[in-house]
Amino acid sequence: MASVERVARGRVWTGEEAKSRGLVDELGGYDAALRLARIAAHLDPEAKITLQTYPRERDTREQIISRFSFSVAMTRMIMRRWECRTACSASLHTSSRFCVHRCCGSKR
Repeated sequence: MASVERVARGRVWTGEEAKSRGLVDELGGYDAALRLARIAAHLDPEAKITLQTYPRERDTREQIISRFSFSVAMTRMIMRRWECRTACSASLHTSSRFCVHRCCGSKR
């Protein structure tokens, strides 16, 4: 790492410049990176793989809620109530007098 820092020095290099200085192994795009990752994992370079995104991509509701500085527990409670109200507004109740989701305690 120290040798990379000595060469890179916080500068921005073109791909060709970075390769000539030993900062990158190979030039290429996403497909080249996946091929090299397969090889590093001792797989066939063309093997079918499944990619997993970390952290998991959040849906729209989670993105909106995360903009507020709620605790994790508060965020989960809000999401449960949101799901409940969505289901309740779509009349997805059973014959019970209470909401089937048991998160908001609303009566029909």
